[in-house]
Amino acid sequence: MHLCKGTRRAHFGSPGWKANMELLVLLVGKTGNGKSSTGNAILATPQFEVSTGILSATEHTQLAESVRQHHNEEIKLQVVDFPDVTCDTAEEAALKEVQLCTTLTYPYHSATCVVVRADVRFTPEEYATYRKTRELLGEHMFGNMVVVFTMGDKLPADYTNNFGEQLKQANAELKQVLKDADGRYVILGGSPGNDDTNQTPDKDRQTGVTQLLDIVLSLHNDSVNINTLRAVLLGACGSGKTATGNSVLYPNMGLFAVGDTCSKATATFRGFQLEVGCQKVFFVLCYV
Repeated sequence: MHLCKGTRRAHFGSPGWKANMELLVLLVGKTGNGKSSTGNAILATPQFEVSTGILSATEHTQLAESVRQHHNEEIKLQVVDFPDVTCDTAEEAALKEVQLCTTLTYPYHSATCVVVRADVRFTPEEYATYRKTRELLGEHMFGNMVVVFTMGDKLPADYTNNFGEQLKQANAELKQVLKDADGRYVILGGSPGNDDTNQTPDKDRQTGVTQLLDIVLSLHNDSVNINTLRAVLLGACGSGKTATGNSVLYPNMGLFAVGDTCSKATATFRGFQLEVGCQKVFFVLCYV
């Protein structure tokens, strides 16, 4: 697991921890589009290494975490930065990154941000990268999708003030990406080498990051309201079902007692209600 320097993962979910909301955001996009800078802007702390040259700073899937204020409320943020593995990455290495990304975002992530540069043309080649990334990670990873346009500060003021109208004239590939995102997008300023990416060119509006977090919160709440995760653990006596159940329900460990014939425990994880049943006798059905 690749954790960025300064992360606080060990503290999240620990007894006594309190926060108003926990969000997990997945970043995908072509190398050079500013994913790492976008991640730093979301976290409000520079945790991802940012490239200032021709090489990507994101060679492997990374996770970073922070706590920040949003509309006078404290929220926990987890950001997973997925590298562009669609070009020169060997198939075996690409599959390892996909597996790691899936592990870090399991069982649920709040939103997937597709990072696109606003100051250059969206090409058919970049669209192919986007489609290949969807294929590798799976369509389910793009259900809550937002397009994040970076380099907004490089655009003329009259362009950014009418960005929605400009998008109506975009090529078919970019229009399809926006359609996949149900029209959700934000514009961020800054460049890959600049950590100050949370200012939009339009100073009369909220900052781009605030707009993005508002969208992510909305997507998160809409999804969590309809989701409950249920699991039944089966196996022979002594196989470790009790320990597995307590691990799944971490940090609420100890909810399952050794020796129970059939038991059920619940906990909350990333806004989900977890319901886990543990059956001690292999051939008897335990209902959750």
